[in-house]
Amino acid sequence: QRLIGPMFERFTQDRMLKSATLGMRVTYFRAFRSIATTPDARTVLKSLLSGKLTIPDMELKPLDRWQIITALISAGDGEELFAEEKKRDTSDDGRKYAWIAESARPDAAAKKRYFADFLDAKSVPEDWVVGALRPFNATSQSELTRPFLKPSLEALLKLKHERKIFFVLGWLNAFLGGQHTPEALDEVKAFLRDTKLEPDLERKVLEVMDELERTVRIRAKFGK
Repeated sequence: QRLIGPMFERFTQDRMLKSATLGMRVTYFRAFRSIATTPDARTVLKSLLSGKLTIPDMELKPLDRWQIITALISAGDGEELFAEEKKRDTSDDGRKYAWIAESARPDAAAKKRYFADFLDAKSVPEDWVVGALRPFNATSQSELTRPFLKPSLEALLKLKHERKIFFVLGWLNAFLGGQHTPEALDEVKAFLRDTKLEPDLERKVLEVMDELERTVRIRAKFGK
């Protein structure tokens, strides 16, 4: 993984700058942004934000900028850039994207505060919560988010009645998808064994748990 990750970063970076069509450059930009974790890759992201580096014929939109910021925050980087972007973008969308970006911060106290907000239907708009679920549950932060795995399952009935129809599945995909260890899988199985869920909720947990189980098996076979 230490070899493959940087290799894919370099490949997607090269393609986002040199692909023949704008559509392909945009596609590779999004791919690069989603996997850019090494110091070299994060330097490229910062150069895109500052304008020192540009993608031919592509202008970074506010959402692009905030997604870069979120990636940097998730890696424990970019706090000054985050503060600058908050001053730069004071729109309603900017406030939303800033809140989402902070959910990615690798900090236990921040995770605890955000999880409480996730469960309070009156605290934060639902679309803000939906946007924050994935950054909050970044796979690189699985140790930080593991304490919220069981509480996220215990909240399913509440969320079913308080949130929109597709929210629960997105919730499960984020909280289970952010885990990748046998211990996390065992915790989900124990919850299902010990808890009498409504049939539709149980089916959703089983569906998403299947992906976690495959992840655990793949990592066991091919290494972490």
